[in-house]
Amino acid sequence: MEALLGVEVPPEAILPMFSIGVSGRRRMALARLNLDQSGQVPRGPFEGLKLAPDHRIGELSVAKLLGVYEHELRAVVSATDHWERVVNIGSAEGYYAVGFARRVPGRAVTAYDIDANAQTATTRTATLNGVEDRVTVLGECLPEALLAHADAGALFWIDIEGAEEALLLAAPPDRLARSDLLVETHFPSGAFTGVAVARHFEDTHDITVIRQSEIQPEEVPEFRSLAPLDRHLIMLEHTTAAPWLWMCGRDTRT
Repeated sequence: MEALLGVEVPPEAILPMFSIGVSGRRRMALARLNLDQSGQVPRGPFEGLKLAPDHRIGELSVAKLLGVYEHELRAVVSATDHWERVVNIGSAEGYYAVGFARRVPGRAVTAYDIDANAQTATTRTATLNGVEDRVTVLGECLPEALLAHADAGALFWIDIEGAEEALLLAAPPDRLARSDLLVETHFPSGAFTGVAVARHFEDTHDITVIRQSEIQPEEVPEFRSLAPLDRHLIMLEHTTAAPWLWMCGRDTRT
């Protein structure tokens, strides 16, 4: 680093300088990408979903606008159209909550998020897509609320940044045997949440581990003119490669 810059760089300054360089290259790659600014998802299981203008910022929104956000889960989304009730815990701006509501006419979605801004954003996204009458937006999902949904049977879509373990381990597995759960795992404080959750449900659910994978250029026409490094920087979504758990309740097939 010092030789490259021609100056002596303190060790503590190297990482911030590297980060600035990466951020700059990412901004240039985004400019070349020339994203459609309409806010409408162009492809994927939620094709046609409209995102409000203030949602089109940040690295995650780029993937959503390209229709390839968490592309590893496309088959799961498509395989769950039989569920009339969806519970999205950790709704953020409503990408999944509203996307699921749009996919199946008459489907009821309950969206939980502890962040008041996220609740407002989910409501706004639901209204923009004309499904506000079928998307109920609430705050924190407590264990008793989880079980109330589970008793009726539902598809649970859960991403709560490491808190999924505490929520799910408080629920008796047999109470969720009539439900399917997609759980994004995390590494809070260095501990992997997936192992404990999988063990908790191994007797009542069939569990598949879904790992992250690279987007292929042929899947996204907008990527064809970009170098591999630029594609990677644009799609950089997670600081760790934690997988998802797709857990299908065995009582859902009886």
